[in-house]
Amino acid sequence: MKYIGNNSGAVMIIVAASIVALLGMLALSADMGYLFLAKNQLQNAADAGAHAGVTKLTYFYGATDTSAQIAENEAKTYAEKHLAADRLVESTDVTVDISSNPSAFGVGGYTGIVPAIRVTVSRTQAAGSPVTLFFAGVLGQPKAGVQAVAVARLAPLLGTCEFAPWAIRDQPQNAWGTSNDWVFGQSVTLKFGAEQVKDTDAPGWFNPVDFPPENKTTTCGGVQTGANAYRDNIKRGSSCDRPECFFGEGDTFNIETGNMAGPTVQAVSTDSDSLFNQGKLDVNVLLYLNHNSNHDVTISRIGTFHITSIQTTGNNKGDITGTFVATTSGGMPGTSGAASLKYIAQLIK
Repeated sequence: MKYIGNNSGAVMIIVAASIVALLGMLALSADMGYLFLAKNQLQNAADAGAHAGVTKLTYFYGATDTSAQIAENEAKTYAEKHLAADRLVESTDVTVDISSNPSAFGVGGYTGIVPAIRVTVSRTQAAGSPVTLFFAGVLGQPKAGVQAVAVARLAPLLGTCEFAPWAIRDQPQNAWGTSNDWVFGQSVTLKFGAEQVKDTDAPGWFNPVDFPPENKTTTCGGVQTGANAYRDNIKRGSSCDRPECFFGEGDTFNIETGNMAGPTVQAVSTDSDSLFNQGKLDVNVLLYLNHNSNHDVTISRIGTFHITSIQTTGNNKGDITGTFVATTSGGMPGTSGAASLKYIAQLIK
């Protein structure tokens, strides 16, 4: 009876039990974090596949030089360039669906023929490629499935909005936009930060331009120049409020000289209301073929680029680089009325 009421060693029992619970929670957190990382990696693969594949969907407009199979192959090729859960995405992980209407993929608001592609990248038990977990195996769950989906459309385009205030030289192209043209994922400097590395089209020009274009000052207000206007144009992009003020091919813009390093860095890295601080890293950029002596550039096409690097310090402060995503392209072979339209790939889900 002398042991009744003796609490010696009770704390050790409680600590031991608590350690088991804490280690279980730690293991669960580690595995959940790993699955979250794998999900993001798969999403990058799906986005890349959808962006690349949709550019091959021109057959919906009567073209004879491409097909749904080519679009599927393109989507898989670019999805398979990505790592997910410590290995490259494989062809068997990727499912591609194609439709003439995005509503088939749960995306509304589109009418008529709007070529669309859905890319699903999966690491699941059903696909034979689940993600191996670190600690959950002791609980009888050594593997788990994860999946990502992206939808993109190919849309006729006369003009658009949310441009960054930069213009870069276009790539040469033939009548169908295929000769020496941009390559998906190609790296390019969108805005230069230093004289020694910049484009040589105009002395003291580092790629900034002023909004709105010269030919739309009557309807969209006078051209806004200077550091403050340039910084605001980076932060918010060109306005989407008035379709008549959308920018498109043939619009002419004043160039803004000076490297604008300070306003560039402020807009992309310090202002809380910047598009860049809201996770929007895909931007529309003005493409031009020739710079003229009047200190302006005329837009040949519209390009979309994904921001990959923003130099905020050092000799190249204000230097911004990105990778090519999509561009408007000419009418398609084998078309009639649609041949005069321009098209651009847009990720919509």
